Amino acid sequence: KVNNLLSLTGFVTGLLFDLATLGIAATADALLAAVLVFAILFPLFSIRLIGAGDIKFLMAVCMFLGRKLFMESLVAIAAASMTIMLIMVFYKGKWRNLKIPMTIPISLGILYTLKI
Repeated sequence: KVNNLLSLTGFVTGLLFDLATLGIAATADALLAAVLVFAILFPLFSIRLIGAGDIKFLMAVCMFLGRKLFMESLVAIAAASMTIMLIMVFYKGKWRNLKIPMTIPISLGILYTLKI
């Protein structure tokens, strides 16, 4: 479960960091990335495949990544999500009511994209 205060703090910190160091254009790009996250993931939230905290976490991270790196990280996030899902299915032996903690694959996908 992702704490709302943590997500909000990350979002505001990213916003202020972008404004102070990269300028208005980069800040607008990061805000666009956050809007894209919401637009892409809200349908998954509405059918209960992802939690709202995961969306807020990724929106906060996008304030530091920007649109380009976010778009690059989508494939890595999807690959990490599928891998974790398959491991959980193998471990639990069922597909129904499978809850994937998306913060983990989101973090792994972003770390892979940043080559850390």
